[in-house]
Amino acid sequence: MECEEAREAIADKLAGTLAASAEARLRDHLAECSLCRDEFVEMESIWAGLGTIAVPPMDPSAVRAAVLDSARVSGWRLFGRRFTMKEALRAAAIIVVVASLAAGASLWLGRRTESLSTDSSTVRGQVLGAPSAPVTLVEYGDYECPPCASVAPIVAKLLEKYPESLRYEYRHFPLTALHPHAMRAAIAAEAAGEQGKFWEMHKLLLSTQGKWITDPEAEAGFVELGKFIDVDVHSFDEARRSANLEQRILQQVAQAKSQGIAGVPTFLINGKKIESTPSSFEGFDRLILDALKQLKLQHAQGR
Repeated sequence: MECEEAREAIADKLAGTLAASAEARLRDHLAECSLCRDEFVEMESIWAGLGTIAVPPMDPSAVRAAVLDSARVSGWRLFGRRFTMKEALRAAAIIVVVASLAAGASLWLGRRTESLSTDSSTVRGQVLGAPSAPVTLVEYGDYECPPCASVAPIVAKLLEKYPESLRYEYRHFPLTALHPHAMRAAIAAEAAGEQGKFWEMHKLLLSTQGKWITDPEAEAGFVELGKFIDVDVHSFDEARRSANLEQRILQQVAQAKSQGIAGVPTFLINGKKIESTPSSFEGFDRLILDALKQLKLQHAQGR
């Protein structure tokens, strides 16, 4: 599937009219194309927000259908310029919002995840490394994301090289529209964390990813992984059913979106987003060294 075809397929997926065969091809394309994947995540967020706009007497599904139809008009063209689906959706959404306000409609924009607190002082992930380390590497990840699995050994090697200088924090960002098991996997990791075994489950989920991402019974597999690391199964199951763990994950998703993050894996070094994620240990190593040099320079200058 080419990018142009993928964009049309994304529109059909949002509208719920994409055929199963085309959806499989779209998923394969999004797994390989980061540009289309990022655009899909942002469009999905806009789309979800449209579903919460009340415009009497239209129901939310009618609002979204109207916006999609409006966005598709004239092949996404206006004044001779071809617009992307994302731009057209955003523009059409603004029109609907303004109309709803004029009509005195109630308006609540944003998904449930975006309505949660995004205060960075209260939203924290799981942490490895020295608490006083001068460099903090934050990863927003998804257990069903192949690149996230590929980068895990690199992170482990970085922590081994910089035991006193690097602090690593993992935050959840399950892309549930693309990855049907991602949220339950994140919950399983947090449930193991309730017994002090988050990192054991984290490592297992990523290292066995190829076995469970296509398994319709993946959740039963998470229980087996829990047994492998000797969790108390009864407590593990209770924790996985707890709404608190999902709430914790949704808060991290909300924080990611508040920071302009749309895809995974996304990394931040000392709060600054890495725009192009390195694909090798050497690439990450250079970033860590640069951060350490910058801190040393600031210290020398008395800042």
